[in-house]
Amino acid sequence: MQSQSPYLCQPHSRKPGRLYAWVSPAFMPPGIWAPVEHTWVTSYNCRLTPYPNIDAVKNAGASYWYCLGDFHPHPNKAHIVYCPNTLGMEQCLVGSNDPQSTGTIAHYGIDGVCHQLANQILFANSTQHTWQTVQRAQGYLTSSAVYGTYGRREYEWMQRRLACQVTVNYRPSLSILVVRASRILKLPRSHAVVQELETLRQGLLKQIDIVGYRPRRLKESAKMRVKEINAHINSFLKESACILAQQHEKYIPEVAFQQIFGIAPHEQIYLVDPHLFRFPE
Repeated sequence: MQSQSPYLCQPHSRKPGRLYAWVSPAFMPPGIWAPVEHTWVTSYNCRLTPYPNIDAVKNAGASYWYCLGDFHPHPNKAHIVYCPNTLGMEQCLVGSNDPQSTGTIAHYGIDGVCHQLANQILFANSTQHTWQTVQRAQGYLTSSAVYGTYGRREYEWMQRRLACQVTVNYRPSLSILVVRASRILKLPRSHAVVQELETLRQGLLKQIDIVGYRPRRLKESAKMRVKEINAHINSFLKESACILAQQHEKYIPEVAFQQIFGIAPHEQIYLVDPHLFRFPE
């Protein structure tokens, strides 16, 4: 008997419905940091029907996607994405009502963060011209510049889309940072400035892997590990600001940096939340 793909859809996954994406403030240590928002997705309007817990959600036949976070019964902001008529494939891409359902973001903070997972849930409702993402969430421009739109595990993400028969034509041949920087700086994608930024990003990803997958040290806490990862992210941002400042014939460096990364050049960001990080086995 042939083994089945772990990504095969269940029959109920084709049932159409609606999706809402929400935000809430993410963890930030004391000090001055650029704000970051956690994102999650539901099949119901949390503000109109604030189910108190996940059991109530299940009993109502509704769906809640944790997106690597906790259960949030009532957001303090309106939804940032609304899909009124979904294609019913989001359950196949990422299972709901299960905090362990993480799509292809196997390791939070290494493969991506909540923004990338929320985008995976919304993916089936995108078209070739309109991409449903949580781009309005604070911190998203930084997270997508680092981890991409759907996380770093591109092959696994392709396999899951194929298994779920999601036919949206998506071919990430270039990094989001290259595409965005080229557009904002009005420079060719092959330009030295754009390529320098991408080289920096690739170096950052290597550092994230080295730190993230390193064997756990004696008495090392998740907070300590995440502090290192965030330090590398902020070093990358600082070096990126320097690159933009050196070449400014066609753009204002400070404005361009904010448009590319979503924060001011002098700001730091605490992108990875230590409460959500788990040491890889």
